[in-house]
Amino acid sequence: MKPRSRCLWAMLLWFGLASVAQAQTYPDTAGISTIRIWPGTAPGSENAPQQENYFLYYKNTYRAFWHIAVPTLTAFYAAKPNGTSILILPGGGYRAVYFDDPPVTAARWLNTLGVDAYVLKYRLPDEGHTQGYNVPLEDAERSMRLIRSGVLSEHAGHKVDASRIGVMGFSAGGHLDLVLAIYHDKKVYEPIDPADALSARPDFMILAYAALELPPPNAGGRMPEKMELYQRYMTEGHIDGSLPPAFIIHGDMDDEVPYRFSVRLADELESAGVPVELHIFHGVGHAFSLVSKSEAGAWPGLCATWLRARGYLAISPGSPGGGTGSD
Repeated sequence: MKPRSRCLWAMLLWFGLASVAQAQTYPDTAGISTIRIWPGTAPGSENAPQQENYFLYYKNTYRAFWHIAVPTLTAFYAAKPNGTSILILPGGGYRAVYFDDPPVTAARWLNTLGVDAYVLKYRLPDEGHTQGYNVPLEDAERSMRLIRSGVLSEHAGHKVDASRIGVMGFSAGGHLDLVLAIYHDKKVYEPIDPADALSARPDFMILAYAALELPPPNAGGRMPEKMELYQRYMTEGHIDGSLPPAFIIHGDMDDEVPYRFSVRLADELESAGVPVELHIFHGVGHAFSLVSKSEAGAWPGLCATWLRARGYLAISPGSPGGGTGSD
């Protein structure tokens, strides 16, 4: 184990690639393409509420979404792409999708490294979807396949390296991150176009304070589909050498998701022969961002070093204007 510090097909017709996120009060997403990942109604959402809602968090600056029936990818393209792409899975305890920070903040930072980033607004289990326990994984699998197809990067004139597509997840998104890595080949929806013939397996994982264990039965209110998701897609006991390399971060004062979850995962990955780097930050709680003034503020630099050492920030042949960016 590495150091444990304390410290373009017909799909284009319906992708809506020309549509742009309207963000008069949220300039971080202004001018960014928002892409519907399903051509019509998302599978299982035929009878789900169609009125999407959001509330504001962190000084009424950022948005968290719920009642999501139309899952989307918001694309953040690097000025000097190197061929690597990352799917970002926000947290929110499967009760909401905390979209703008840290996910959008992370996407902007990844762009400086030459990485194209895609933030997924995924559907939530307990919002009226048929087999709601499946819908987060359906959306994650579909998103990985769309990214790997190259159709999204081609929209920006970029070339995707199909062997350098990772996933980054925060909190519940970290759980979905690992679920995707383990169950990437599970058929949870019927194929609808050529992209669905591609692998949904991530080539590497970045997990931030991942909520890996089954929560108490009444945590956050009654959420039977969320409980079913954890039960059907167990992570414990499913860690083996087939999983991709992992970079894991957590705070030792996290009172929502104990840091022992990440420690155990790192131990299991190491035992299985999977390259893993774990950083536990002292005096740090849950949901820290990239600009934390605490010890955790070091994590973007540590992550960039890890990505570079594994070759994910090297210039990919055929990437126009390729570059490695800066930390």
